[in-house]
Amino acid sequence: TGMIVILRDLVIMIVRSSALSIIFSLIVIGIIASIFFKRILWGILAVIPLTSAVIINFGFMGYFGIELSHITAILSSIIIGVGVDFSIHYIAQFRRLSRTIDKNKLSRAVVEDVGYPIILDAGSNMGLGALLFSVFLPIQYIGGLMVFAMLATSIGTLTVLSALAELLKNRLVERNS
Repeated sequence: TGMIVILRDLVIMIVRSSALSIIFSLIVIGIIASIFFKRILWGILAVIPLTSAVIINFGFMGYFGIELSHITAILSSIIIGVGVDFSIHYIAQFRRLSRTIDKNKLSRAVVEDVGYPIILDAGSNMGLGALLFSVFLPIQYIGGLMVFAMLATSIGTLTVLSALAELLKNRLVERNS
């Protein structure tokens, strides 16, 4: 009973600390993006696709009966670390193009410029899908969940972030001029 109890407690501790890590990571990314892009609103917008991808990923796990374990809990931090690139690319291009392109054409121009690179980046990260062929079930979960998460973060950036930037473009463009 001693070693089993220790391992159980260790897994519980890792899962709990992973939840705190996720929250802390999102807050830090929001702060860094706010500082870098000189606007709190950009910091908030940068974490929205990440937050939604993590939530969708946990929903996906629940739907398919994948238990939250120390291995799957750590995956969310990986998703955040890899997925933040998509938001940064989108925001940087939005800010750059907002200086030269008419506001009515801005969102389309940004998606045309960054859409392909974001999808390509997500596709290359989906290479972790090869882990689906592992004989160790938790590693298979990581492979499948990573593929799903890359779809969620890239599509989230190109749809959710793009839609929010379009809705808020009057506030965002005025500040960038």
